[in-house]
Amino acid sequence: MSPFLFLIVLALVISAAYAGYSAAPWVPTKPAQRQLVIDRLQFPSSSTVLDLGCGDGAWLFAFAAAYPAITAIGYDISLLPLFIGQLRKLFSLKKFSHVHLRFGNLWHADISHADVVLIFLMRKIYPRLITKLSALPPHATVVLEAWPLPNLTPVQVITGPNLLPTYIYRGEQFHQHS
Repeated sequence: MSPFLFLIVLALVISAAYAGYSAAPWVPTKPAQRQLVIDRLQFPSSSTVLDLGCGDGAWLFAFAAAYPAITAIGYDISLLPLFIGQLRKLFSLKKFSHVHLRFGNLWHADISHADVVLIFLMRKIYPRLITKLSALPPHATVVLEAWPLPNLTPVQVITGPNLLPTYIYRGEQFHQHS
């Protein structure tokens, strides 16, 4: 193996390991799960949708396909899924010009302008996440896949056969807990 190829593989492995340790490993959401949530949520078509831990951007691409006027921004620190998402965007650039996948730590992402925040992360980070979400505007919608937040009651729970539950919260709920 060439040294260059070795360094690329090493960077991919290290970024994936760090992502899995710090917030969550890359686990793609089922397409049926994304569609169910998109069908049940309602928000202005010109919204800013952020995905904290976006992986390959599948959620963002699904939202962007359903709402062509949104601005979709995703953050992830794992290089391989981001690369896959960038390839998808490249091959559909006209359709997804409003999707932006960024290499970056979710803890440094500015969420103060978000209308919708998508999250599928491990429960161990929830206490810190709740603090971060207090920066959201009161009208914002938080879409959290798999596990509910402690000490907060979701405004809606979306479930479907053979799908993980999705918990919906509002930005104002995090102002009461900050």
